[in-house]
Amino acid sequence: MGRYLLKRLLQAVVVWWATITIAFVMLKLTPGDPFSTERALSPQVLAQLEAHYGLDQPAWVQYLRYFEGLFHGDFGPSYTSTRSVNEILGQTLPVSLELGAWALLVALAIGLGAGTAAALKHNRWPDYTVMSFAMLGICLPTFVLGPIFQLLFGVQWRLLPVSGWFAADHRILPAITLGLVYGAIIARVTRGGMLEVLSQDFLKTARAKGLPPMEILLRHTLRGGLLPTVSYLGPAIAGIVSGSFVIETIFQIPGLGRQFVQAALNRDLTLVLGTVTVYATLITLANLLVDLAVAWLDPRVRSHHA
Repeated sequence: MGRYLLKRLLQAVVVWWATITIAFVMLKLTPGDPFSTERALSPQVLAQLEAHYGLDQPAWVQYLRYFEGLFHGDFGPSYTSTRSVNEILGQTLPVSLELGAWALLVALAIGLGAGTAAALKHNRWPDYTVMSFAMLGICLPTFVLGPIFQLLFGVQWRLLPVSGWFAADHRILPAITLGLVYGAIIARVTRGGMLEVLSQDFLKTARAKGLPPMEILLRHTLRGGLLPTVSYLGPAIAGIVSGSFVIETIFQIPGLGRQFVQAALNRDLTLVLGTVTVYATLITLANLLVDLAVAWLDPRVRSHHA
């Protein structure tokens, strides 16, 4: 297990570094600069601004300075705001993390419950119903579901607010919109994993011994049946994190995703790179934790890397 952990940790560090490096190169190759305005600046003023922010240095020097700042917890100044990138991240990241947590809870609650029910009622009407709704949820993207929910629950029925992030009821529509798609996928993945385990001989033996159905489900079926679901949590978390860009814009949520969109439009390169760094860190850690959970649940993974 220790060897497997070390290998996955090294892979995570390489992926994290490569993601930030690629983002840095792409930003440097992007035309334009954060000081481009409708009224052109004089060459002297532009030169002073570039010198102040270190943009007059070679790209490799800026690259090394950025990583030096990262190791000291400094993401640098924002080019288009009086606040530093650290201050902006500190204000917006908790909002995005809360939205992502609620969306993941919605996805797990819907996906695990529906997928397990469909597997236990295989080839019967509950199975067909769940899979039909799951396919519908997969086919409808969040940028379509969001406006539909706003129109129905906010405008037509006046049950929930359609924008903002002030009270508890402001979390409901964004979390459901973001979580439904991944809940549908989790339902299909859970159903497939459960059906594979339910057909194993050891479960037939457990039934022949007269064990209660609930004990068979909880003690013998779930651990193996949920392995594909746990494996999918890494991509699901990555999708929820990246999907928050759209949701925060639709529902006017003051999170990091919406801030990223504004920073990209304003060519605020340090804020864009800081956002990419934070998201790369979150997604890398999430995938690492998922891999460790799979190794803990499946002895075959541990023995393979022993």
